[in-house]
Amino acid sequence: MNARKQQIAASFNRVSHHYNDAANIQRLIASRLAQRIMTHPFSAKARVLEVGAGTGLLTRELVDLHPWGYYGATDMAPAMVEQCRTITGVSAWRMDAENPTVDEPCDLVCASMVFQWVDDLGDCLKKLEACLRPGGLMAYATLIRGSLAEWRTAHDGLGLTPSILDFPSAATLQKLWPHGGVGRLETQDIPQVFDSTLDFVNSLKAIGAGTPAPGTQPLLPGTFRKVLRALDHHGEVKITYRVAYGLFEKDAS
Repeated sequence: MNARKQQIAASFNRVSHHYNDAANIQRLIASRLAQRIMTHPFSAKARVLEVGAGTGLLTRELVDLHPWGYYGATDMAPAMVEQCRTITGVSAWRMDAENPTVDEPCDLVCASMVFQWVDDLGDCLKKLEACLRPGGLMAYATLIRGSLAEWRTAHDGLGLTPSILDFPSAATLQKLWPHGGVGRLETQDIPQVFDSTLDFVNSLKAIGAGTPAPGTQPLLPGTFRKVLRALDHHGEVKITYRVAYGLFEKDAS
């Protein structure tokens, strides 16, 4: 695991015990991804591999919806793995989504709000597809270009570069589907309202998402306050999350 991934894992470790209190948008997206997953037929003996499971928001949704034959939940952060181990019927262990290992092919490989943290998404998708049995399903939800646009605009107006991640476009994601199956994307804008811009920033920190994007640095305090003022116009602040839900069905033979 490289130094950046260690930094990301450490950040999520620190917030593991209060993550769920702040993860409102993550919970909503996990629920909507689970609904899309369950449009695919699965047997009661189906095997699941979830990567980047965190505290188990998607895990719990899927376990409640279906009697899986086997459910493996994985995450880079040890404290998050411990959270998943409290879920009945779930095996959990530490694993990097970009280096997945399974003992047997899976019927479902899934990930919610994880892929923004990987180094090479195209390679990651190929490796996860290799974990699927013929006819299996890979499903994910991730943020795409257009997310947090209001925060970016506030920086742009001051000639600044935000330290948040540079999310891929839907068109880029569509090109990254592995060969040997059919993938489709559905995009959705989900607005979230915060009492202030600072509340939005604190919400990111509360879920461990404060790690700066590669090549960027956090702003100095005085400059940071200018960004806050640029977005705080009329009290409440709206921040838009643009989400892509991806479903990939592996060829049956």
